[in-house]
Amino acid sequence: MRDKKKRFDPPFRTLLMAAVFLATVGCQSISFSPIGKTVPEARRIALGSGDVKGSYITEDLVIDYRYTRKSGNMELWGQLRFSHRITSNFLLVQGFHMDLLFADSQGKIIDLSGLVSTSYDNISFKNLAEFSKVVSIPPNAASFTFSYSGKAFGEGAGGNMMDFWDYPAY
Repeated sequence: MRDKKKRFDPPFRTLLMAAVFLATVGCQSISFSPIGKTVPEARRIALGSGDVKGSYITEDLVIDYRYTRKSGNMELWGQLRFSHRITSNFLLVQGFHMDLLFADSQGKIIDLSGLVSTSYDNISFKNLAEFSKVVSIPPNAASFTFSYSGKAFGEGAGGNMMDFWDYPAY
């Protein structure tokens, strides 16, 4: 005689477990932290003392910066200028975010600090984006670099769009 209680059959059980797994994984936050990644030597900017000026140049933008190092802190000022590649093809940048990444003597990223974040505010090419921040320098920091991402938009709703970024770590 057959048992009247019917358990879940294997295909249904597999589908149910897969759905529960995907729902659980989908609720987890994904971390893209650069901590522990390595910055290539050519991309590292050595931490100097006193008043230091420099430029960080990529195919997307130029960051002209100046900093003063005082008792474990860095007073940092800078301006962003977008490259001709962006300014000649697009009207504005939206959702721009830039971080300052600190690395140890081996180039391993040990800390980061947000410098610019525009969310859905627009950056016009007529005005330079400026930043100013006092940042604590981690004890083992020997160098720093910049990391950024953004979206450039053309004219109108059907205009062209380009994601751009610089993530100098692996």
